[in-house]
Amino acid sequence: MCSANGISVLPGPKDFRPGQTIPVDAAVRILDVASRAFTHVVADIPHSWGEDELKQITEISTRILVVLTPEVPALWRTTRLLQVLETAGAAEKLQVILNRSQKSDGISEKEIEKVLKFPLNWKLPNNYSAAINAINSGRPLVEFNHSELASSYKEFASRLSGIPLPDKRRKIFGLFS
Repeated sequence: MCSANGISVLPGPKDFRPGQTIPVDAAVRILDVASRAFTHVVADIPHSWGEDELKQITEISTRILVVLTPEVPALWRTTRLLQVLETAGAAEKLQVILNRSQKSDGISEKEIEKVLKFPLNWKLPNNYSAAINAINSGRPLVEFNHSELASSYKEFASRLSGIPLPDKRRKIFGLFS
């Protein structure tokens, strides 16, 4: 387990083995332990899991975030995933996040919502260079970047966690009181 800035990460396997995924019962046990140790747990679920595996995970989840990019293939896959998750009884837990959003997207937000039959709960603006710099440096984007993307991540995390963002004005005026 790696830990920095109050965030702990349990990375995937060290060695790449094609076709190997963690068994769902092991994942459920890991998530159960993690939920007892941390206030918030985020899991990136393998796309190879079928309906039975997804159903087991959705049963223990309080919220399921489905992330897509504004492209036809992603829209097609996301539509199928949402159908499977609905069938698994998770419709009320679903939140759809649009990643890499920009004004010049070939597909509008209204079109995406119409195809998915789900509202978009959040949009993360496209800033590939900032995101890839954070990935390559191993540092959280919000730690060193003051872009619209970093702000959007902070606001989204605040909304998900229920932890309000500090009031910037209060800090500035606090200097004079």
